[in-house]
Amino acid sequence: MADYETFSPNPSVEDTAAGASKYTLDYVLTQIERLAGDTGHLEQVLADLSALEPQMSDTPGVTDTAGQAKAQALKEVVQSREATNRQILALYEKMYDDLKPKTETLQDKALALVGRAMERPSLEEKSALSDLLDTIRHLGR
Repeated sequence: MADYETFSPNPSVEDTAAGASKYTLDYVLTQIERLAGDTGHLEQVLADLSALEPQMSDTPGVTDTAGQAKAQALKEVVQSREATNRQILALYEKMYDDLKPKTETLQDKALALVGRAMERPSLEEKSALSDLLDTIRHLGR
């Protein structure tokens, strides 16, 4: 079968030292493309299946069990690899969701304002919080 690069979840020393993470949207998209293009194992299995020569038997009813077993084993290898690919893809999807820029919602802004007002309430923040709560009350009607 084809040789595969090993995946290392740890950033390189250079990335960490520079304060940059290699885990970016571009990184995730590149890995997804690489995973989608990685068909070497499928090509190898197809070549192995094509190379199988059925073993003929002079005995009626006797089939090529060795060839069937090899074909079954190749099928299981492909199924296992594809299951792994699905898990890796799910991980990359989660990383993509975590890395994509998030827009601050009105709720996020309100919670931040409440948090600041609770920590060190200034007169301005108390007034803004009061206005915000009034607005929320009116929206609920």
